[in-house]
Amino acid sequence: MGAAYVWNYAQVQKNKPDCANVQCELMLTTLRGIAIASVVLLGIELVVLPVYLSYLSTGNSAALSSLQMMVSSYSLVFALRLILVFVGAGIFGLFLYQNTSSGGQEKMLGSLAYSAFVLVLAAEIMGRFLFYITHQGVGL
Repeated sequence: MGAAYVWNYAQVQKNKPDCANVQCELMLTTLRGIAIASVVLLGIELVVLPVYLSYLSTGNSAALSSLQMMVSSYSLVFALRLILVFVGAGIFGLFLYQNTSSGGQEKMLGSLAYSAFVLVLAAEIMGRFLFYITHQGVGL
């Protein structure tokens, strides 16, 4: 949504410059809230992930097989996913929050929002890949 607000602001600024101030204030307020939410949700994910991995380690043979695949065969993808989420949601989220507090940096906000979106999207695609590739059917 943050990337969409930045794109919308750029379009409004280009087509209707007299309405750009209202759109800019809306974008800054929304990006500030999204940045706070992304950092909080990243913290929650970093708490839930070890719990999920420990749950897999105490499960049945299919869960253990999924865990073994995730930490051995696909450990590079798993680590890269964590890094991308941390950088996209955590670091860029903090930069977004910091830059929305002061005005006049709309171009930088656009770059940060688009970059964060791409990094988190790539991380979530990797997460879906890991989920489906490590899925073990039971009783099939």
